Order: sequence, then structure tokens, then C-alpha cells
Amino acid sequence: MKFLKLIYALRRRLFRPAILQKMVVEGTGLPRTRSTPPETSRIFHLKEAGNLEWIFEILEKIWEEHWSSFFLPHHGILIKINLNTADPYPASTDPRMIEGLLRFLHKRNCRRLWVGDCSSIRAVPTRKVAEKTGIIEALSGMASFLAFDEGPWVSVPIQGHCLEKVVVPRVALEADRIISLANMKTHIESDFSLGMKLAVGFVHPLERFALHRAHLREKIAELSLAVPPDLTIIDGRTAFITGGPDRGETARCETVIVGTDVVGADLAAYGVLFEAKKKNNQIGSFTEDPFGMIQFAHAKKLGLIEPSTTRTISVSLKDD
Repeated sequence: MKFLKLIYALRRRLFRPAILQKMVVEGTGLPRTRSTPPETSRIFHLKEAGNLEWIFEILEKIWEEHWSSFFLPHHGILIKINLNTADPYPASTDPRMIEGLLRFLHKRNCRRLWVGDCSSIRAVPTRKVAEKTGIIEALSGMASFLAFDEGPWVSVPIQGHCLEKVVVPRVALEADRIISLANMKTHIESDFSLGMKLAVGFVHPLERFALHRAHLREKIAELSLAVPPDLTIIDGRTAFITGGPDRGETARCETVIVGTDVVGADLAAYGVLFEAKKKNNQIGSFTEDPFGMIQFAHAKKLGLIEPSTTRTISVSLKDD
């Protein structure tokens, strides 16, 4: 058995993409601290959100009232997107959504912007994925693209039940602010992929084998101990209601969830995803009580549930 494991490890090392050979860990770092304190948390549920222009009009009103003081022109802002593979939205970030978000931030004089991710081992190098999906073109000179597989990595110790450390890009710890731009979708291994799951893109590709080997759902929740985002946006205009993360049956949910509490945002998004699955007779293993799902149950165990989860505010087109 040990011999077979050795052969498997050797084959993996010899035939991995060349860029993975260069991805070495360069030191350690401390877990980042979210800039937006729990007492300021709100979760906004934008309904009937099929129109991108309307989405950003509503976001402007919410932003000015609640978050403008946390995202200032001198801040370096990293926008973490979804480029696991080159499959189109909702498997990957919609180029139109990231372009709209960048224009929104530029309008607020936030121009020290980076957009980044690290694709899966079978899809790297990430820069090629970004070009194929139209992300590079969508940046339009408004932000720099960061392929995490091209930069330095650091090891971050955390107090998890399943993880003792996480290897992440150094930029994830150096950025003043992190905005997570996630999609809404089911996932064949983790049940669903929302804001918490997006953080897997921060994990060193060679660490992802062990991440997926056991207790994946619990580990997803524990990633929030290392790199909590300051703002989470979940694009649920279209969602996978089966399969995922790269292919599946889709449904139009016309929803965008925005909030500073990633678990609270996920809870709101899960409710929308559950109803879409129910409507299409695709409930599967989903439970009506979100805490029947391991990701949320473990987040609660870690103490990641904030009061914002009880203050979800719905906004629809007719409210404007």
C-alpha cells in the first residue's frame, strides 16, 4: 500500500502542470481580520435582480448608507472571483458582473483594484482561464489581474477542527480589503458552492487534494478563519440547481445577495437555492433547515454565525 501511494505521489509530481512546480511556500502569516465588524453587518437580498444596471443602482444606495466608510480610495481591494474552470457563468464569474463592479468602485474613487483567483489543477494556468472566459477583457484597464499561481504563497495557522493551517496567496493577507464575488450553485462534493466555498480558490492547488479527501464541508467553513472577506456578493441571477461546480441544470433565480457576513450571505443564498430546487423537483440532499447542512452546522460550531443572519433585508425592483 505504501509503495502504491509513493508511485501515485511521484506520478502526480512528474505530470503536474509546469506552473505548479514553481508554486512554493515562502514563509508564514497570520489569519486576516475582517474590517467590517459584526455590529455593522447587514445582509441585503436583491430580488428580481435580472438587470445589472438596476443591481448597481440599488447597491449604490446600500453602499453609501452602510459601507462607504470601510472602502476608501487609499485601500488596496482584492476582488476574489470564481475561475475554477473555463466553463461559462454560472460555473465561472460573469465578465459583465465583474466589469459592472469595477465601474461601481471606480465611481467611488476606489482604484487600487486587483481581481484574482487560482484555478483547479486540471485548469491552471489561471491566466489562460481568465482570458478564455473573457475576464481579462472585462477588466478594461480598471484593475490588474492576479493569477495566484504566479505569486508567492504563505502558510497560515488556524484553530480549526479539521485544519491546522492553510496555504494561501500572500496577497490575500496583504490586501486592505477583500470582496468575494461568488456564484450560486450546487456542488457534487460539497452540496453547494456559495461565499464560503469561494475561499477554496485561495488554497494552494497541491493542498486541495487533502482538502477534498475527507470532511470537505467542514473544511470549507474553516477557511473563513484564515481569509474572511470584508464583503460578499453572491450572483444568483442564474444558478446551478443540479450538478456543479462546472456543469448542471440551471434555473433563473434573479437574485443577488450582498453582505459583510459571509455565513449570513450564504444562509440567505441557500434559502433561494433551496426554493429553486424545490420548484424544479430537485431537492436531493438539501434540507429545509439550513443547519441540517454540514457547512452551516460546522460554521455554527466554529462560532461564525453573526446576528446579521436575523437582519436580512429584501429589496425588489418594485421597491425602487
